[in-house]
Amino acid sequence: MLAYPNKLSASLSPLPAVVLLWGEDAGAIRQAAAVVAEATRVPLDDPFATCSFSLTDVASDPATLLDACLTMSFGASHKLVRLLPTGGDVPGASLTTLKDTVKALLESNTEGYTLVLPVPKSLEKRHGLVSLLEKHPRTLAVRFFADTARDLAGYLDTALQASGKTLTPSARQALLGGLGADREIAAREMEKLVLYAGDDAEITEDMVYASLAGATAGGAFRLADAVGSRDVALADTLIEQLLEEGEDLNQAFILTMRHLAKLHTLQTALASGVSPNDALYQLKPPPPKPAQAALLQQAGRYPAGRLAQLPKLTLDTLLQARSGTLSSASQLTFRRTLLSLAT
Repeated sequence: MLAYPNKLSASLSPLPAVVLLWGEDAGAIRQAAAVVAEATRVPLDDPFATCSFSLTDVASDPATLLDACLTMSFGASHKLVRLLPTGGDVPGASLTTLKDTVKALLESNTEGYTLVLPVPKSLEKRHGLVSLLEKHPRTLAVRFFADTARDLAGYLDTALQASGKTLTPSARQALLGGLGADREIAAREMEKLVLYAGDDAEITEDMVYASLAGATAGGAFRLADAVGSRDVALADTLIEQLLEEGEDLNQAFILTMRHLAKLHTLQTALASGVSPNDALYQLKPPPPKPAQAALLQQAGRYPAGRLAQLPKLTLDTLLQARSGTLSSASQLTFRRTLLSLAT
């Protein structure tokens, strides 16, 4: 059956035979998989009551998944079988094999198991696996869309209310710009920020930047500087390194746009006759002294017209990246925009 994320817990009684968790928000899918596992009340440390398989395992030997679901566990009334979360692009043939295996499993009419299938960013609405599990009476198919700005703002308000802390307006803007579209990452960042704030009741913009920076790959900061310096060769090299390290370019993109926004602030201030020193102190937080000369130099050389288009470019890029069904398409969108900004 078709279900919605906010109705997932209510849809788990009675326990479905198969739960498909799919869509663009990988973090929300991981959280939902944990909710389903908890609802089965199967001890996760019991090797007879629970087992996990990768999609590669299923593709190479579908019978292993069938056997795991159809074999009753010793001393447990229910069995939990989980597909390990897929990451990024998944071969179409593997997904077809998974669909055929699940179909055969359902046709057996066996009960006493729950199969959890977290498949982020690799399926489309018309895929046979989605259609099968949306229509079958003993299954659930739940799609998780990437968070919109409104979703994140609502989540932020809820998390702050629970923590008893408040945000300054500038801190709120900085946090919304840095959270990205992955709910699980956003949750971890909020927990870290609350801890960073300690006993302070109000969270400032400086706290947000300091907290977010702690989880950002060093290459992302160097990439932002390379784009500001219009060093396209270095930017290309750093993007390759980030991808090889398994980093998502979403965070590097946000960091770069924030860096370019600083250049825009400096350009505007200098054009109005403000001294370089005073212009630098209009940035929040003010840059450390070793970085000030480079920032002023970048602000003097970067095309003003391009900086004026940053808000629209940021929104267009994020919307395009989040509309893709494959993670590689999202990474390509960020890469293309970053390199164009470095030229």
